[in-house]
Amino acid sequence: MSRCGAGLAASAFVTDTIETAINASTHSVAAAFLHGRESVIPQMFQRILDDWDITADDAPTFRYYLQRHIEVDSEDHGPAAESLLARLVNGDAQRQEEVYVSAIAAVQSRLALWDNLRVAMGETVSECVA
Repeated sequence: MSRCGAGLAASAFVTDTIETAINASTHSVAAAFLHGRESVIPQMFQRILDDWDITADDAPTFRYYLQRHIEVDSEDHGPAAESLLARLVNGDAQRQEEVYVSAIAAVQSRLALWDNLRVAMGETVSECVA
C-alpha cells in the first residue's frame, strides 16, 4: 500500500483487516466484521452527516453513499451478521471467547485508524494555517 501512496494509518488498518480475513477462524472473521464494521458504521456515518451538516446540494454523491451505508448496515447487514455469528458460535464457550478477542481487536484497529487520521489532519490544518 505504501507504493500507491496510502498513509500509515490506512495501511495498518487494511493490513489488519486482510490478516483477519485470511488467517482467522470463520467465527472470528464474522465477529471482526460485525463489531468492527457493520455495527459501528451506521452511527459513525450518521455522526458525519450530523456534525458536518452535509446537504444534498453540497455533496450529493457522498451524502447518498453515507445514507445508503447507514440504511443497509443497520437494516440488513448488521442483523444478518449478528444472526450468522450466533449460529457460528452456537453456544461454544471457546468460540465465544475467540469472538470477544476478535471483536476487540477490530474495534481497536478502527480506533487507531481514526486517531491517526485525526492527528494527521490536525497537522495538515496547522501547516496550512502557519
